Amino acid sequence: MINRIWSYCAWVMLASAILLLSAGSRAADLYDAAVQHPGRSAADLKRDAADHPAELLRLAGIKPGMQVADTGSADAGTLHRIDEAYTVHDFEKRGFKVIARSDLLRRPDDKRELVSYTPPGLGKTDRFVLVFRKQ
Repeated sequence: MINRIWSYCAWVMLASAILLLSAGSRAADLYDAAVQHPGRSAADLKRDAADHPAELLRLAGIKPGMQVADTGSADAGTLHRIDEAYTVHDFEKRGFKVIARSDLLRRPDDKRELVSYTPPGLGKTDRFVLVFRKQ
């Protein structure tokens, strides 16, 4: 009897794991399909290895129909970057709250001397990822 119960529990756990993994792969397909959309420019596709767009969409929980704001990185005047603190303050004064952060695009070795969107700095500058929710 006990063996039968353990066997049943093992099957239930295995089935649950399969369902969870298959649900995760469906979500991955959604994000990967968005990133591989034929309407994206060649320049965007080239930057994907450095920008990790599918991973960022997963982190943020972005779904079809949601609105997204991409504010970029810091030193807006000369290097075309935006400070993280400025971004947080600007969004919070408009009624948003930070709900998640990621260091996925952090580059602590960035000396903040290169423009972020052209070589040689392209994909090699310190960037930040913030997820906001409207209050």
